[in-house]
Amino acid sequence: MIKDSRSANFASYLILSIVIALVFYALFRAEPFPDYFVYSDMVGHFVAFFLMTFMSCLVFQRRIPVAFIFIVLLSLAVGSEFIQGTELLPNRHFGIEDILANVGGVVVG
Repeated sequence: MIKDSRSANFASYLILSIVIALVFYALFRAEPFPDYFVYSDMVGHFVAFFLMTFMSCLVFQRRIPVAFIFIVLLSLAVGSEFIQGTELLPNRHFGIEDILANVGGVVVG
């Protein structure tokens, strides 16, 4: 039973690490992803923050209060869009719709 628990914990940490890496990759790309369908950008934002929130709560549920995870991810959801509106990422743009999609993903996650 302990071995199964360790395997599940490792898998959860691995999935969370992959999700976080993908979110940061998407955030700091020089060019935004192409639009595959109408609102694909907002769907991507929502899904990314949903997965990050869900996996963070799953992994850290007994060690970190959910309210703290929520506050950190809401800060990232809003802050990431402000970073895109700066000279650090000149080909990216700030979008209130993206903030709403990010926050929606955190709240639902």
